[in-house]
Amino acid sequence: MQADASEDELVWEALSREAVLAYGCCRRREAVFLWHRAAELSASFPPGDPRRAASISNEAMCWALDDSLDRSHAAFCAAIDAWEAARDWSAGMEVQGAARSSLFHHRLEVRHRDSFKTHLRARYVRWIAAGQAASAFNLGIVLICLDRDAAGRSRLAEAAALREKAFGAADPGLCLMLKALAALGGPDAELYQTRAATAETQLSRDALTRWTQDCSPRLDDVRRLLGAVCLTAIFAQRDFL
Repeated sequence: MQADASEDELVWEALSREAVLAYGCCRRREAVFLWHRAAELSASFPPGDPRRAASISNEAMCWALDDSLDRSHAAFCAAIDAWEAARDWSAGMEVQGAARSSLFHHRLEVRHRDSFKTHLRARYVRWIAAGQAASAFNLGIVLICLDRDAAGRSRLAEAAALREKAFGAADPGLCLMLKALAALGGPDAELYQTRAATAETQLSRDALTRWTQDCSPRLDDVRRLLGAVCLTAIFAQRDFL
């Protein structure tokens, strides 16, 4: 990889992380500026790169925060399509196994290298569901703001299922999604509220903490995918309740 390309990737990470932090601190104008800058950089990434999906989704947040709901709706739809393309990208992503404690396990891994890498990739593909869930949730909120309640509820339910599949029942992002579904009322509202309350008693790491703790020191495909998933923003509770 060329040095300037690597630099763009590192800048994309920094911009995207600072934007999520700014949005969380109610500094919307700063977040919007940073997300737009990150999106400009992501345009140079290869087709199917999950960071392109992340930036499309984050730019859709910008349009929503600027009350351009139709534009935001189109962008979130494009982001979901980009996450699907990232699933194809993941089929060829470079993966490496962890260090093995015994020569036997090392030889076993070498002998079945292709099968082992396929198993690892399948694990990482589950992460894509978490990023796609963020975009689907945001799209659901926009649809509800556009008075398309049935379609919005459907997207929110889809997002919750995807997020739980990827990050588990105690994920803070999932908890947020369940609260949104509960707030909409309806026959399942009590169930969603109960699930959200249960999740709150055992919350796992939030996305930014995952990124901080699990980010590889090497600029490899695993890091690219983790950054895309963990740096895709989700509407804050204050913006829909």
